[in-house]
Amino acid sequence: MDTPREKFAKFMQDGRTPRCQADVTRYIGRWPNFGQCCRAATKGSDFCKQHHPEAVEARRREATERERERWNVRRVELWGGRFKAALEKIAEGHNDPRSLAEEVLSMFRGSGL
Repeated sequence: MDTPREKFAKFMQDGRTPRCQADVTRYIGRWPNFGQCCRAATKGSDFCKQHHPEAVEARRREATERERERWNVRRVELWGGRFKAALEKIAEGHNDPRSLAEEVLSMFRGSGL
């Protein structure tokens, strides 16, 4: 089921302006409605600004970077206290700082993080 031409923007109703070729899912209530994007394609491309492959890739990269930053903050919250405690013991003159560091790092590696 596709969108009728009368519901397009006025400049696209003539049938000469190409439509974006992306497949989209719209939800009507609970049920998905699959079809073609109803926006106009940009000049020299088969996609609108939102669905252009370069734009999609840029949004994906930004989201990945944001998620990586959030995860790094969370890792400091989870493990920062243990690493700080180990560093304090080493600063106080722990007899074997290398084994203490290996012990803390083995807990970090063993947790799957």
